[in-house]
Amino acid sequence: MTPALLRLVAPLCLAMLAPPILAQPAIGERSPELGIEELLNAPEGAEATLDALSGKFVVLEFWATWCGPCVAAIPHLNELHETFGDRMAFISVTDEDRATFEAFQEDEPVIANWIGIDADRSLFEAYKVRGIPTTIILNDEGIVVARTHPSRLNTERMEAYLAGERDEPSAVPTPPDGADTENLLASLLSRGVRPGVDPYHPSEAPPDTVLIIRDALLTREGTTTTWSGVGGTMLNAGPDAMLRRLYALPEARLDLTALGAAESRHDLVFAGIALDTVRAELLRTLRLEEHRERRTMTAYRLVAGPDGLRATTTGPDLGYSTMFNGRSFRITGSSVEAGTLAGLLENRLGLPVEVGIDAGTRFEIDLELPGSARADDIEPGLSEALGLRLERFESEREVVVIRPADRSPDRAAAPD
Repeated sequence: MTPALLRLVAPLCLAMLAPPILAQPAIGERSPELGIEELLNAPEGAEATLDALSGKFVVLEFWATWCGPCVAAIPHLNELHETFGDRMAFISVTDEDRATFEAFQEDEPVIANWIGIDADRSLFEAYKVRGIPTTIILNDEGIVVARTHPSRLNTERMEAYLAGERDEPSAVPTPPDGADTENLLASLLSRGVRPGVDPYHPSEAPPDTVLIIRDALLTREGTTTTWSGVGGTMLNAGPDAMLRRLYALPEARLDLTALGAAESRHDLVFAGIALDTVRAELLRTLRLEEHRERRTMTAYRLVAGPDGLRATTTGPDLGYSTMFNGRSFRITGSSVEAGTLAGLLENRLGLPVEVGIDAGTRFEIDLELPGSARADDIEPGLSEALGLRLERFESEREVVVIRPADRSPDRAAAPD
């Protein structure tokens, strides 16, 4: 299986772990002792210790039987093991027990390399593995030369490691004397936040596919959110804020009243994963479930006013910007589609807004609307600048209702 195909078939891996101590073996440093309690798939008498493996490169693959991308990576890792097994010791490290692994091997792809049982998670903790699959590569002297994702490994990369190359040195800051973890986290956060990248672990090259849901590591700051087309990061966010962002529905179509005043705070980091998968895993992790029902509600239709449309354009779509300062809501853009404008108004009003003109009609917009979320207050500005009005009507719409799951925490919540 090629790395490109592996990325396509690896839909998800979830980590929800306790806040880690940030120090970890950096690239160029010696590995901690492996501390593997039990070794499977290995020759009789084999030992997984640094001394026993001295003189040979070691590939540590942190995985679990329940992890989709980990399972998808098995054929790819088997191919690498077949090519490099005489020069590299491949060890798949799991915190699951022998019985779980043996049951897994009855139906899933057979793993060619050694299996290391890390029952007390000492090796997971030593390397601060917070998301799986994670791959650590040691050279023949036990020095860390790579921390990566299995999809990034190929024949050329492995040959480069054997020839003495290393990945870029890790950049985990060392806390100054007397500094506590909270201050260090605040320092890392001050460096900026990128969508799909965990700012608290800058030494980890972000994999193409990642999903992290955990209790918030730093709760003294407000919520930080950054989003893009391929991923997102939300830090110190409540369940309601996370769900509203992930569902992207107007307030009337997302009912979160059953959650009450939830005080829990969480971090969410994801990249390369469909939003419906992220939503499903967030619900499962927070022990919530989704229901859908039909309700009658007020809606609006964006239509042309009596004097016709104004400020239309045929220019290319160059995007738009919005700004809300509490008193006014401003939208600017040189070529904004009517469908996009309807979506922005829908978010502002919290009610459905559909397009009653050609959805592809574009407007040159520099529009400042009142900060009110009432259609009667917003419509005069729309009419004057663009020749649009909001036509009110009653409509039956599907509403997503989120409520605590009425089931065992170990069972995944599934939408109706």
